Amino acid sequence: MRFGKRTSDHMCIDAGAAGATGVGILECYTRYCIYDNGSGSFTCNQLTTTNTNYTGKHNTTGVCLAYNTANSLYCAYGLVCLDVSDSDKCVSLTSTVWIGREYNTDKCLPANSGNAALCKGPSYCRLTSSVPVN
Repeated sequence: MRFGKRTSDHMCIDAGAAGATGVGILECYTRYCIYDNGSGSFTCNQLTTTNTNYTGKHNTTGVCLAYNTANSLYCAYGLVCLDVSDSDKCVSLTSTVWIGREYNTDKCLPANSGNAALCKGPSYCRLTSSVPVN
């Protein structure tokens, strides 16, 4: 499966496959970010919560971003959401006031709002929005 394009020739690249040394990656597809391994080689890595170095994707460059880094466009799947009230940072739902994640945009949701893709825990349920269970 193809997950990005090289800068030099726009050839497709596979996720995790290194570009040629010194050759950058033009873009990675939606839920992937450009990761610089430090030796002049780049990969398209899937956004994930298992490695905090790439839980977000920068909104203009597409590079991988760590938790709580400003200017994210997408966040990893799971209990992570895009806090648009705080410089578009990917934040953990388990450590914030937010209780849900919006279905299409990854935006953090307060109680009783939006179209929730998921809610943060067993104390909340998902109908069309995240609501506290009392």
